[in-house]
Amino acid sequence: MEIRSFAESILYHSGIAAKLVDPGTLRDTDPGPAREVPVSPARELSVALRGRRPPGFPTASALVDPTARGAALHFFANHELLALELMALVLLRFPDAPPAFRRGLVVTMRDEQRHLELYLARMAEHGVTLGDYGVSAFFWDALADARSPAAFAAGMSLTLEQANLDFACHFERAFATAGDAQSAAVLRIVRDDEVGHVRLGRRWFDKLTGAAGPDADATLFDRWIDALRPPLTPARARGMDFDVAGRLAAGLPPAFIERVRLARHSKGRPPVVHTFEPACELQLAHGRPGLVLPRAIAQLGRDLETLPVAWAHAEDVVLVRRAPPLELTARWADAGLAVPEFIETPLDSATLPRDHPLRDTVLGDLRPWGWSPDAVARLAPCMAQVVGSPSFFPAAQVNAPSEALLDPDRVALFRKTHWPTALAAWLESRAPDTTTVLAGRNLGLTATTRREALDAIAALHATGRHAVAKAPLGTAGRAAIRLLTSEGTPTTAQRSWLDRCLGAQGAVQIMPWLDRVADLSVQFIVAPDGSVRVLGVTRFLTDARGQYLGTVLGRPSWGLPPDVQAFWHGADDAHVSVSRTLHDLALHVGKALSKAGFAGAAGVDSLIYRDDTLQLYPLLEVNPRMTLGHVGLALQRRLVPGRSGLLLLVGARDVRASGAESFVGLLAKLDAALPLALVGRDGAMRLGCGVVPLNDPTTAEVTLALWLAAPTGAALREALEACGLSLPWAGCASVAG
Repeated sequence: MEIRSFAESILYHSGIAAKLVDPGTLRDTDPGPAREVPVSPARELSVALRGRRPPGFPTASALVDPTARGAALHFFANHELLALELMALVLLRFPDAPPAFRRGLVVTMRDEQRHLELYLARMAEHGVTLGDYGVSAFFWDALADARSPAAFAAGMSLTLEQANLDFACHFERAFATAGDAQSAAVLRIVRDDEVGHVRLGRRWFDKLTGAAGPDADATLFDRWIDALRPPLTPARARGMDFDVAGRLAAGLPPAFIERVRLARHSKGRPPVVHTFEPACELQLAHGRPGLVLPRAIAQLGRDLETLPVAWAHAEDVVLVRRAPPLELTARWADAGLAVPEFIETPLDSATLPRDHPLRDTVLGDLRPWGWSPDAVARLAPCMAQVVGSPSFFPAAQVNAPSEALLDPDRVALFRKTHWPTALAAWLESRAPDTTTVLAGRNLGLTATTRREALDAIAALHATGRHAVAKAPLGTAGRAAIRLLTSEGTPTTAQRSWLDRCLGAQGAVQIMPWLDRVADLSVQFIVAPDGSVRVLGVTRFLTDARGQYLGTVLGRPSWGLPPDVQAFWHGADDAHVSVSRTLHDLALHVGKALSKAGFAGAAGVDSLIYRDDTLQLYPLLEVNPRMTLGHVGLALQRRLVPGRSGLLLLVGARDVRASGAESFVGLLAKLDAALPLALVGRDGAMRLGCGVVPLNDPTTAEVTLALWLAAPTGAALREALEACGLSLPWAGCASVAG
């Protein structure tokens, strides 16, 4: 029989007997002309690809039921039949393919026929015949129009058959557990044959793409990606388990196998684009793109550009200057983080390059850390690519990258001086309670001249209070100066700072430097329809200057003294608890943001302080952007419930305190103090104990972000202190008088 006739019998005859025909000895002397792709292979009506919708696939635990086992075997039989029909189609579409390739395909088809017969026999034992259920057309739709034999090898052998290594292993074990040893044995046969199929497919893929020698392994993954077309992706090449041994036996290189294991899996929605830009407020104060950032802040942005891995979805995109190394992405995936795609991008340029892939990609949304003139200029070429209902685009004028100007009303939302009036209105709207009424004494003052600022500082000093002057726009803990009572009138340097701030931003906020006990933040999302969803309250740790150190994960009040914990929970009245109060405030602020045209992630910073008694200062500032509190809550959701954790930023001083020589050395010390423990839950891994770096410790220069977890808060504190890292767990450091 001619190979062409064998393929025609399988593709163009509807009866199952014709598809299982034994061709005997085959020859390939008359391959015939290239054939067109039919809408679907010929099949009997009961198994037509465009017929009934297939049922949901039975779970492994459901296989104790014989009916579920029969349904699962029906799925597998259809997959074997589809593979057989697709291979027949390739023989007919590409008669000029290398003869050895065509002969190898025939050998694989004979295996597929044998697998199909084994499944049909097991189905009969369970009272099921082919056609009792609807069937999927996914394999056919994904591969019938493969552009070349190489593309077919990439899609069939290196994707679908590679994935079947995992599915076969998984269901072999599942059938055995359900007591069906015969079906388990069939899955073992299929898995072992698939090893050979993947090996053959990889060999032909290399030959057909011109790869040879030692470079073939190094380039395999990239060549494979280039050959795939949607809906096939690298993530389609893995299943419920991950059969490393089978892949190695098939001749796949270890680095390729690891990249498949880590490949993100799109659920079909367009990607959301994320960027980390910590200088948002400084860029807003500058008013136009192109601000030359202070070196420390610029390096912070470079160090932490991978931080969105904490909250992004696997389908999403993160723009970075340098993609993270494979070892780091593997650590993220093992810890249960959904690793997005990282696209290397010149983020220090004014806008995206003309050949940047996002310019021609359908996108779900654009979500920079915060919208600044620089973010608008950079992402403006992508705005037309966003489909659906984007969360928020700032009202902006973008005539050229250098002229990306934001609406002043939107910029005002970022100013610290914008919110005291709103805070006063919120306080007046609340029923009197000890949590918030006394906070009204310390609302501070917005000064627009040096005289007003000096008078406000003098008034605070007269009551024995330290003062703090804050720029309306600036990064946390940096755009502020403290004015201590012991210093008397402001120094020449302090007056110069006030003058610069007034000249650049038109105002300065003067507030008492409160005896801080706990720094807090409430995170929320303002939806495009105006609804506000409060995500939660976090406690963050700061140094004596108020600069951020970390966010407490788990129960936010742990480690605080008993009287502070009692205050946190409202003593005998839960209605005045800190969490309840800040939840109410977040709704109030969120509605105000929405009314001003804002949508997206936002947060409000607050603090507990001592003023004769413990008090809550509910609104220090509003951040209409992502915050480290959002990052902390995203990581908290991936902790084992009940465990304590921390999002911690460490710098060179922490490295020295630990006795390590580098960030890599500090990470090694922490790894030893907190051994990694991962727990499977709800089909995903969660962190129970250990340390996960959120940026690359080998390239970080000023900051390393760490996600830490331990069984208890005490164990976490003990481990950190053993590494020389002491944190203000029991309260904030006070300013010496």
